[in-house]
Amino acid sequence: MSAAGALRRRLRTTTRRVPVVGSRLRQHDHAAAIRKIQRSGIFDREWYEVQRGRRFPDEPQAIADYLGRGREAGLSPSPLFEPAWFAPKSWRRAAVDPLLSYLARGAGKHGIHPLFDDAAYLRRYPAAARHPGRALGHFLTRPDGDDRLLGRRRRYREVRPALLAAQLTWREQNQNVRRARRHGPVLDEWDASLLHTLPAGHRPLVSVLMPVRDQATQLVAAVASVQAQSWSHWELIVVDDGSSDATAEVATLLAASDPRIRVVSTPPRGVAAARNRALQEATGTYVAFLDSDNIWTPHQLAAAVVALADGRAIATHATAARRIGIDRHDLTFPTDITVLQEVPRVDLNALVVTRTAVGQVGGFAEDLARYEDWDFVLRLTKLGQIIPLPLVGSWAHQDLSITTRASDVEPPEWAEVVLGRHQRPWDQVRDELPGRFHEVSVLVPAIGRWTDTVTTVRTALASAANLDVEVVVVQGGGTRFSWTMIVANLFHEKRIRFRRTGQPRSIAYLANVAFLASRGRTVVILPGGATVVAGSVVELARAATREGAVAAQPLVVDSRGGLWPPGRLGSQDDSGWGAPPLLSLVGSAVVATALAAVDGLDPRCSPGGEMSDLVLRLAAGPEAVVVVESSVRVEVNDALESLGRPDPELTDRLAERWDAGVRLRFDDAGRKLGLALGRR
Repeated sequence: MSAAGALRRRLRTTTRRVPVVGSRLRQHDHAAAIRKIQRSGIFDREWYEVQRGRRFPDEPQAIADYLGRGREAGLSPSPLFEPAWFAPKSWRRAAVDPLLSYLARGAGKHGIHPLFDDAAYLRRYPAAARHPGRALGHFLTRPDGDDRLLGRRRRYREVRPALLAAQLTWREQNQNVRRARRHGPVLDEWDASLLHTLPAGHRPLVSVLMPVRDQATQLVAAVASVQAQSWSHWELIVVDDGSSDATAEVATLLAASDPRIRVVSTPPRGVAAARNRALQEATGTYVAFLDSDNIWTPHQLAAAVVALADGRAIATHATAARRIGIDRHDLTFPTDITVLQEVPRVDLNALVVTRTAVGQVGGFAEDLARYEDWDFVLRLTKLGQIIPLPLVGSWAHQDLSITTRASDVEPPEWAEVVLGRHQRPWDQVRDELPGRFHEVSVLVPAIGRWTDTVTTVRTALASAANLDVEVVVVQGGGTRFSWTMIVANLFHEKRIRFRRTGQPRSIAYLANVAFLASRGRTVVILPGGATVVAGSVVELARAATREGAVAAQPLVVDSRGGLWPPGRLGSQDDSGWGAPPLLSLVGSAVVATALAAVDGLDPRCSPGGEMSDLVLRLAAGPEAVVVVESSVRVEVNDALESLGRPDPELTDRLAERWDAGVRLRFDDAGRKLGLALGRR
C-alpha cells in the first residue's frame, strides 16, 4: 500500500472513531429534548401522525421522528404551534428546534400561531409562564377543560378537527405526488420460462403501433427491437406522419424484408392521429405502442401476454425504462395507478392493452396538442385493472421522445385541459344547475401568499354582509403551512368551503375546480391578491344577469390606482366598435348556467386571456355585452398584476377570433376608461 493510501485509511479510521463520544452526547441531548417536549403537554401525537402518514408505537418515538425528520420536512408538532409562524426565516435551518426554542425562551415577537395569542394568555394567566409547556402547554393541559381561544369565537375542540382534516388532505395529495416519482425494485431480465404457463395453443397476436416522423436513423433500431422479441406472434404497423427525410423509404425497405411489418403514409397530423390510423389497421388481440426513438427489451411483449392471459386485466405496463447512456431507471407509470390523477407520468412504450379496451375508450384524442397519452391511460383506468410488471421494458434515447413522456417540459395548460375532462362531466354539472340555491358563489383561486387569499376572502364577505353569498377557496399545490394557515384563519366562517389540488395550477383551472364545488346561481372570480375596496360582489353578480349581458366586471385597479389591465388587443373607431380590450378575469361575474354551457374557463388562455376567450365563447350574436359595474372597485396586488398580461402569441390568437365577427359595444365612457361598457 502506498503512503498516501495508508494515510487515507488512517484518516477514515480516525474519522469513524471520533463521533463515538460525541454521538453519545448527542444521544443524551436528544433524549433530554424528547423528555422536555413530552412534559410540555404540547406535542399532539395524532396530529403529527396524520401529517407523517404513519403510526408510532408511543409518543417518545413520534417526538424523536419530529426532531429528526419532521421539522425539516415542514411538519408541525401541534395544531397550535407552527414552526414557520414562530420563526419565519429560520424554522427549517435553525440549530435549535423551534418548539424547544419556545420552551426555553417563550413566544418572541412573532407568536406561535395565528389562533393562539401567547402574550394575551400570559396576561390573563400569569402562572402559565411557569408551566413546562409555557402558555400553550398550560392551555392544552388545563384541568378545568376551558379551551376557549382568547379573542376568537371558537373553542379548541372545534378548531382541531378542521385543522386535522386540512392535514389529511395535504398529506394524501403530497404522498400521491411523491409516489409518482418512485418505483419499487425492477428486473432487467424477465423469466422466459413463464411462457410455458400459457395454455396450449394460446398464441394471441400483438399489434405494435409505431408513429414516426423524421426518424430515419433511429427507426431501424426500434424495428429491430420488435423483431428481437421472445414473443414472435406480432404485427408492426408503422405510420409515417408526413416525414420530410428518408423515413418512408427506410420503413418500406424494412417492411419488404419482414411480412409482419406494414407501412402507412399520411399527411402530418400529429402523433395522436398517427396512432389512431394505426389502430384502424390493427388486427391483434392486444395492442402495444413503441415510439420510433425507443427500443424494447427482449421480453416486453412476452411478459405482457403472460400477465394478460387469464383475462382479469385490460392492460399491463412495465414499471421502468432506461435511458441510453445513463445508468438509472426512469419510472414509466406510477406504481399506484390512482396517482395518475395528480401527475401525468405516462410512457406508452411500456403499455400493452387489449384491443377491445382500446375500442371502448375510443382511441386517442386528436384535439390535444399534448398529453394525449395521459388522457388515453386515464380513460383506460376507468375500464378495468392495469397490471404493473416490475421490469425494464424499454430503452430510450436521452433526447425527448415524440410522445409526451417527459411531462415536466410540456406546457402545463394542456395537462389542465386533460384533467378538466376527467373531473365531473360537464353534462352532469349542467343537469345539477337547477339545484343551485345560493345567489352568489365567490370563486377564490388561492395563488401566491396565503395572507393574500385570506384578505381576498375577508373583503369579499365583508362586501356582502348578511347577503346570500358563499365562498369556495381552491389552493393549487403550495406548502402544508400555507394550506393550514388558510384553513386556520377562515374555517370559522360557515359560508366558506375549501378545496385543494396536489400540484400548482393556473387561475383558470383552479376557478373551474371551485365552480364545480360551488352552489351559486352566479359566480364571481376573485383570485388571491384581489381586494374588494368599494361596492359588493353581489352588485357585480346582479349586473351579470341584466338583459343582453354575458358577464360583468368591476373597475379593476392596480396598487398605484391605475386602471388594469392596461392594454387592448386593438383600437376602436368613432362608432364605438372595434377590437376588444383585454378583459380581466379578476372580479368577473358570470351566470352559472352560461359558464357551464361552455365547459368553464379554458386554461390554454392563461395567463391573461381567460375572460376574453370566455366572452367569445359565450356570445350568441354579433354583440357580446360585458357590463362594467363602476360602483364596484377591485384592487390587485403586484403579484397578481404580473399574471394578467397575456403573451403576444395569445393576444394575436384572441384578436383573430374577434375579427371573425364578435364585437363588444363601447360608449363614450367606455372609450375613456379603456373598458367594455354594455347596456345599463
